[in-house]
Amino acid sequence: MPRDPELSPADLLSALEAQRDELFEQAPFGSCSIGPDGRLTSINDMALAWLGWNRNEWPSQPVAAGLFTPGSRQRLAAGLSGGTPSGSDELPLDLLLRSGATRPVSAQLSALTHPGLGPMGGHRLLMFDNRVRQHEQVRQRMAAISFDTPCGICLMHADGTMAQANAAFTALTGYPLEALRGQPLQMLDSGRQGPAFYSALWQELRTQGRWQGEVHQRRRDNSCFNGWMNLSSIADDQGRPLHYVARLYDITAYVSAQHEIDRLAFFDPLTQLPNRRLLLERLEQAIGQTHSSGRCAALLFIDIDHFKTINDTRGHAAGDQLLVEVAQRLRQTARTGDTVARLGGDEFVSLLVDLDSHTETAVAQAMKVGRKLLDVLDDCYQLGNYSFSTSASMGVAVMDGSQSVSDVLQQADLAMYDAKRAGRNEVRRFQPAMKLAADEHLAIREELAQALRRGEFELHYQAQCDGQRRAFSAEALLRWNHPTRGLLGPAHFLPSAEQTGLIAPIGRWVLETACRQLGRWAEHAPTRGLCLAVNVSALQFRDVDFMDHLRESLQRGHADPTRLMLELTESTVHSVDDIRAQMLALRPLGVQFALDDFGVGYSSLARLIGLPIDQLKIDRSFVQDMAHGVAAAVVVNTIIGMADSLGMDVMAEGVETPEQLKALQAAGCLHFQGYLFSRPVPLAAFESLVASGANPLVAPLSAAS
Repeated sequence: MPRDPELSPADLLSALEAQRDELFEQAPFGSCSIGPDGRLTSINDMALAWLGWNRNEWPSQPVAAGLFTPGSRQRLAAGLSGGTPSGSDELPLDLLLRSGATRPVSAQLSALTHPGLGPMGGHRLLMFDNRVRQHEQVRQRMAAISFDTPCGICLMHADGTMAQANAAFTALTGYPLEALRGQPLQMLDSGRQGPAFYSALWQELRTQGRWQGEVHQRRRDNSCFNGWMNLSSIADDQGRPLHYVARLYDITAYVSAQHEIDRLAFFDPLTQLPNRRLLLERLEQAIGQTHSSGRCAALLFIDIDHFKTINDTRGHAAGDQLLVEVAQRLRQTARTGDTVARLGGDEFVSLLVDLDSHTETAVAQAMKVGRKLLDVLDDCYQLGNYSFSTSASMGVAVMDGSQSVSDVLQQADLAMYDAKRAGRNEVRRFQPAMKLAADEHLAIREELAQALRRGEFELHYQAQCDGQRRAFSAEALLRWNHPTRGLLGPAHFLPSAEQTGLIAPIGRWVLETACRQLGRWAEHAPTRGLCLAVNVSALQFRDVDFMDHLRESLQRGHADPTRLMLELTESTVHSVDDIRAQMLALRPLGVQFALDDFGVGYSSLARLIGLPIDQLKIDRSFVQDMAHGVAAAVVVNTIIGMADSLGMDVMAEGVETPEQLKALQAAGCLHFQGYLFSRPVPLAAFESLVASGANPLVAPLSAAS
């Protein structure tokens, strides 16, 4: 302002100071003037408000250093003495409020000057609230990071109410910014997450400074979506939260995809029942709950009876339809809280929980549920245009918390197979004896495998004779020279071999040994004319490699194939078409075929006509009953007459008495096998018998085993 010559320098200075103070009075920051003596000459309303004073109560011209904490006083004193360049660096100061609290500010200190008058004495102190400046920095930072981003971002006050949000956040929630401001974050909750969820969220956010997790949110139009929220805290220099920033992502598509992955991983795609993997998890949980609660649980192992029949006769599509129908019936019958699952194939299970704490009572409960399920399954199924009736077999294993998952599955499985053996459409409870039998079966399997490796099997030979009791052939019969149990007949181990699949390698060994023996017999005059019959199991005969193995065995043994008789049981030729094709393929090799145990199965004349059979072997039961009843004699006469009409040889088994031999000869039978002629004997004893030409054969061999 122009200098007024009528005013003294002191008056002019006072006028300039008044004008300057008026300019700073309404400023949005703190301002005060400090005289040369260090006292305040003026202070604006903003600074007074920060300090907690009103102007009427404010003491006159206090010492400026008294407004600050001790550490800040030292920094202010250095600035007043010229330690800080005027108007340049900021001073970090802490105001000492009337209440005793402190308030951080950033101050700028400058000497008072006038362009015309020069230095006016004293300083001007401008103070800026750090929290306001941090808020502005946050706002600017948020604006920068939220610009054109698909992530929804929301700025919240320290009390958790929403203050600002970007366009992506408002688009995701459907709420305009005006509707969000001042509202708690929980207003977006769908209702699935209760107060406890948000209480834990805020607790972690305030103590850790961050939180992240899945949230289920509701839009303004009441539609819901799965979200992933990342919350972080923005604090002041003292660590006190000023704001919170929420980043919200829509993960609905990801959650949907994850649910589909879980469905494929844990549920059977055909029946939509839990699969084996999920069942094992729930079974482990059930065992744990049983252990902790003392209440029993049970596993029902269900296998569909004759399921293979519908697959073979109607195709796999019909079989799949049956499985779907079975699953639906089991699901509809299951109790609340129980699990019905498909293990695979035609095997299902039902996991029963919360049964009685007393084991026997729990068994009764499980058996009752099991019978109810069997009744539901034992009914007609409409599979398209085809009606199919079937049943199921079931095993029950009750859990008391002491078993493992594998124990329970094994026990239920063993009980189910016991139900199969009992005639099917039955439910059986697991008994410890079943496990002992299974262990013995497993032990025999391992022993059988070792017996093959150790060469413990051997063949015994039983003579096959004509009417003059001359041996023209022999049947090779398998024996196991067990290291501790002695010599065992096939009844002691062949059933186990068939169940375990070892019948195939054992059968190959028998065939190879028999072919070698035929080749050796051909080298010596007494045995050169002998034939040899070998039993072939159904599994072995249906093997695709059987013909190649037979050809190789004949070649390696230098055996005459026309002297090898392959004996098949009626069960082997049950599927006529497949067996006929295999037999016709083997025919060019020169081997012969016998049908063993004829008459006790389901053989018919039509079936025999279709097969290249060379010999029928009359079952021993008919031979033994001939002397006691007319029916057996009629059957034997019929078999002999039928075989003669078809050009087949007949061999009578189990001939033990002269009366039986006489009756068979009277009926026209020419070939015989049984104890009347010879028991099965080791190779050396058989060859000695043949070489001696003894007649009758039974004389030197009646005591043989």
